[in-house]
Amino acid sequence: MPQSIPFTFAEGFQRTPQDLIAAAMTVQKVGPKTVWNAQAGRQEQKKSRRGIPQWTAYTLFTPLPNDFIHEPEVVPVTVTSEKQPDLPPNTRVEFTNFATWVYTRQNQNGQTHVYRSFMADGVQPVEDENGDF
Repeated sequence: MPQSIPFTFAEGFQRTPQDLIAAAMTVQKVGPKTVWNAQAGRQEQKKSRRGIPQWTAYTLFTPLPNDFIHEPEVVPVTVTSEKQPDLPPNTRVEFTNFATWVYTRQNQNGQTHVYRSFMADGVQPVEDENGDF
């Protein structure tokens, strides 16, 4: 039986220095990461394998200097934390244990597409040059 998500050399989990991904990461909004519970017939907050709540930090990634391929983009970053991160909109942040998950999927025509998702164990505001957040 063919795999719906084939494993390739491109797939995998990797801790990633966030300064290799973007020049700046600015949180726009944080909320619970949800998953559909078919038995209960409703959305529920997703939890890690260890039972810790997960949150989605919608984050503006500003491209690196001389990166002429990427545009600024709001990207969801999954943050695993007992408490919801309390960050006002437009807060520049640094993620703890920032990581990338790269995976592939085949569409109905057999074309393989590469996707990525981002996750972290925590998030905190970054001080500016004046020591302010």
